[in-house]
Amino acid sequence: MIKKFFSSLTGKFAGTLLLSLLLSGAVFFGVRMIGMHMVEKNYMSEKEVAARESAIYGEFASYVHKFNLTSRDTEAIAKWSNGHKYATIFIYSGQSLTMHIEGGQAMREDFTLPESGYPGRLYTLRFADAICRVAVTDSSEASLYATVNVIAITCAGLLLFAVILSYFNVTTRRIIKLSNEASRISAGDMDAELTKSGNDEIELLAVSMDRMRRSVTERMQSENRALQANHDLITAISHDIRTPMTSMLGYLDMLNQSELENKEQAKTFIGLAYSKALELKELTDALFKYFLVFGNKSLDMKTEEYDADILIEQLAAEAEFELLDCGFNTKRIGEIPTGLVTVDPLHLKRVIDNVISNVKKYADPGHLVVFLAEVNGDRLSLCVSNNIKPRPEAESTKIGLRTCEKIMQELGGKFLCASDKEHFMAEIILPIKPPKDEA
Repeated sequence: MIKKFFSSLTGKFAGTLLLSLLLSGAVFFGVRMIGMHMVEKNYMSEKEVAARESAIYGEFASYVHKFNLTSRDTEAIAKWSNGHKYATIFIYSGQSLTMHIEGGQAMREDFTLPESGYPGRLYTLRFADAICRVAVTDSSEASLYATVNVIAITCAGLLLFAVILSYFNVTTRRIIKLSNEASRISAGDMDAELTKSGNDEIELLAVSMDRMRRSVTERMQSENRALQANHDLITAISHDIRTPMTSMLGYLDMLNQSELENKEQAKTFIGLAYSKALELKELTDALFKYFLVFGNKSLDMKTEEYDADILIEQLAAEAEFELLDCGFNTKRIGEIPTGLVTVDPLHLKRVIDNVISNVKKYADPGHLVVFLAEVNGDRLSLCVSNNIKPRPEAESTKIGLRTCEKIMQELGGKFLCASDKEHFMAEIILPIKPPKDEA
């Protein structure tokens, strides 16, 4: 949960903010420490402090002599203090503090200090009424310390701003990049890859968009394949229909234009025309079945759960009997394991009938037709293989095979076929579950 939070945009921002605060704090204390050290080393050295105090004393002494002030002229002395913000002056008469001058004020005092109680160096100053001792202190370093703090805060603030701005800049660039990639896809470049990085909400958005892109691409490819398949089908059907129709029209034209006294010859032409009509009927029936299956998005299935061994045994036995009746020899390999399959038996029989019809038309009766049944994991496979006639009577339009693919797809299974110059194989795959007593 914690890992997931810190990988999110909110968590990353919180982490960035925490890191920036730590770095800013380190910069603040580092700059402040360096600044304070420089002030202490240079500005607050004993020599510099003494020079500033001496300069303050000189200005104050000149002011006293210029206006001939007495040690009790508090208002005039306070006026001088207004222009010396950081200067503090203590005036002593003997051992007693008589006046305290600071911040534009001159305050009368009257108490005795011990010898060690004088703040800093004592100067002798002659007032109009007495000679006093004066102690001077300078607190102007306070402004430097304040400046150091301002500089430290400024540096820390700039670093904090820079780190947070960098985080938002990186995040914004990722969003802009993803937006540009999405614009390329919307413009028709379906092969454009979406950048997936960051392990956060932006990556989840990129993954979702890429999944959508692949889904649209696959759908477009499927539609293109379907269009090409329909085009090939129409081309093949047109050729297959034109051949018997041309022959049939020829026979009928001969019957129509000539007076055939030989009834046997006329009967022969009629029989040939009739056989071509049957070929046309077979082709149009197959075409009707194809469009009946593919014209609907889904078939009207009435599925139920059946014992696989009983159902497949019955369908395979019927197929073998039909092939034996047509002069084919069959061989069965493997035994159908027990299990449960959910199918519509009528549609499944249509699939097997299409496969057997294909065998009867194009298989070589001189070779075995092999039935193989096996289970791989949760899949039941029924495979029918045969040798192809050296010279088939007609090329297959593959209408029946495409119908099988559609039906098996609706049943939740697959229909696969493969062929070379000599062999053909069709495989029916169905989901299978263990028997109830084993489940």
